[in-house]
Amino acid sequence: MTHSISRTTCLMRAAAMAASLALGSIAMAQPANNVCTNAIPIGNTTVAGTTVAATNDFAGTCGNSSTSPDVWYLYTAPATNTITVSTCGGASWDTVLSVHTAPCANRTVITCVDDACGLQTSLTFAAVSGTQYLIRVAGFGSATGAFTMVVGPGGGGVPPANDTCANAEAIGNGSVNGTTTNAQGDGEASCFIAAGPDVYYRYTAPATAVVTASTCSSASFDTAISVHSACPATTANQIACNDNFCVARSQLTFNAVAGQQYIIRVGGNTGAGTFALSMGEAPPPGANGPDVTHQVINGIFNAGAVGGVRAYALGSDTCNIGDENLLWTSFGTPALGMNAYRLHNGRLLQIGMGFSKTACCAAAGSGCGTCNGAGGSVLGAGCKDVYGAGYNAGQSHLAARSAINGYTGVISSYSTASGDAIFKRLQIAQSDMTTANFPGAQYIVEGVYIATDDAAAGNAYNNNSYMRVTVNQSTFDLTGTGGTIATVPAIRAWRDHGGGAGIADPSVSVFATEVPMEGRYWIATKVTDLGNGRWLYDYAVYNMNSDRAGGSFSIPRAPGVTISGVGFHDVNYHSGEPFDNTNWSSTIAPGAVEWRSPQTFAQNANSNALRWGTMYNYWFEANTAPTTGSATLGLFKPGTPTQISFDVPVPSSACAGDWNQDGIVTSQDFFDFVAAFFNNNADFNNDGQTNSQDFFDFVAAFFQPC
Repeated sequence: MTHSISRTTCLMRAAAMAASLALGSIAMAQPANNVCTNAIPIGNTTVAGTTVAATNDFAGTCGNSSTSPDVWYLYTAPATNTITVSTCGGASWDTVLSVHTAPCANRTVITCVDDACGLQTSLTFAAVSGTQYLIRVAGFGSATGAFTMVVGPGGGGVPPANDTCANAEAIGNGSVNGTTTNAQGDGEASCFIAAGPDVYYRYTAPATAVVTASTCSSASFDTAISVHSACPATTANQIACNDNFCVARSQLTFNAVAGQQYIIRVGGNTGAGTFALSMGEAPPPGANGPDVTHQVINGIFNAGAVGGVRAYALGSDTCNIGDENLLWTSFGTPALGMNAYRLHNGRLLQIGMGFSKTACCAAAGSGCGTCNGAGGSVLGAGCKDVYGAGYNAGQSHLAARSAINGYTGVISSYSTASGDAIFKRLQIAQSDMTTANFPGAQYIVEGVYIATDDAAAGNAYNNNSYMRVTVNQSTFDLTGTGGTIATVPAIRAWRDHGGGAGIADPSVSVFATEVPMEGRYWIATKVTDLGNGRWLYDYAVYNMNSDRAGGSFSIPRAPGVTISGVGFHDVNYHSGEPFDNTNWSSTIAPGAVEWRSPQTFAQNANSNALRWGTMYNYWFEANTAPTTGSATLGLFKPGTPTQISFDVPVPSSACAGDWNQDGIVTSQDFFDFVAAFFNNNADFNNDGQTNSQDFFDFVAAFFQPC
């Protein structure tokens, strides 16, 4: 612990302040909603409140708010929707928000968030029409103050005119600006959460043609688009659906008939915001060069088992949704990697991996847009190429991942060697798929395309598709269920199906981050309150297409945080791949929890690294609730930068003297406390008021070792 001011100086200041405070303190009336049973009824609204002079009425589960002064609101959902509760921009102090089931006597925590926007907070939860929910406003530690809280879909307020399908806005070809802010969620689609805020457009096709609907040019949130034949918009009348075609934005094509009307639904998986929707036959906004997608996993071939390991291959309906021909090289680009995952007990793990099926010769089929008829050594723009799972299992066309650069798509070497039933194919241990070992588990397969000209065109971020599968416990046949989720990596299934098939787990956060000018990683996080003052921290990192690979991963450890149960999971290479399968080592260091490859690149270029098309998991238990911190992924191969960082939930400091929660106790903590003290916002001992005793208690904690 570092202190840059002397104990004598601190005590002199404490004595001076205590003398002035001894004159007395100003008594303030408690807020009317100080206790849960007096919660103020609200709907979608903006409400002003305060926690000043409030007492604690609940042992908070995040943000060091277990003894914080708190106030309560009783929210009745006017419709089934994803609801946002936010103090962002509405408070100058460190707020903590949580949502609970009602009534107060039986309340349980649905979600709890701290520090989503600086020191203020925003959270979302899935609300059911007519259901009541308790909203708790508290602070970090003893922090109190006035606040403005916004509640509703996208923040409450007046919904857009085209909020419902019946009020869909009439459009034709062209571009229209829209918003889902304050919208309800009353539609259904197969590729994004049904309860998300959505708005509607009624498109009349001016001609019989393949029409593109796109938000790629502009959107302030994670959009998704679906097309329906009529109102209400349901999966039964869905014509097309897309999420994350162009990073977090969306684009789809569908066959339109002249004069026919179509319902266009714009929504999103999480959040709300503004967007520009373009419609028409012309190429959509933005770059649209070579663009391979694994559009449909059309079947799964079971090749049999050797030594308790079962082998599979995925069928492929491959589309070129770009406006240029895509290279299709025999025994070359594009290459389709195959993966398998298990979602069980709140955690997604990769349990299988195969070599990559290389190209042969492309057909020029329809079903991906307007096919230009080109085939053979190219897959024409708008064309489809179909291969069955049995063909894709052919060992002579399976290339080692070690021979493929995940970022450029270049295949440096190739072997047509064949072997036993599981050689080169997607391998999964049968023990990883048995109901006895994993009751209630869900299973997922994924196709991962790597293509040379796709990478060069900057369109390599929509090359993953996944599908949930069921496992026959006798034959271990895999059967698809729910259809292919095209252009979406399987790591997204952790959130999208974490609560059960088709039920999202809102405690899982999934986002993408990139190595500048090199490749993309997807990150997923989940924090589970285990009770008894323990939290489980889960992290998954998926290397989508980075050739430099991941060589280390670290989470900051603040003072006083006790770590236990550190875990790691990877997926094994096989069939002659040169990469080492030794597990990463883990270390509980004074300032971080760290995992590392067994050797550096300089020591062994084939050491176990997080290479393209693979997902590794990291987890541990801690004795403090989550706050926001910076995780670090160290890159395995030499280059610049040597690492990338991104914000994730991390354990908060258990050191009482760490007032500003930056992980160390310094003089800045003292100055920050003093500033809060003179703003009457430093109830350090949680007795409901700020007075001289808080100052003395903080000074004592400040000089305690952590």
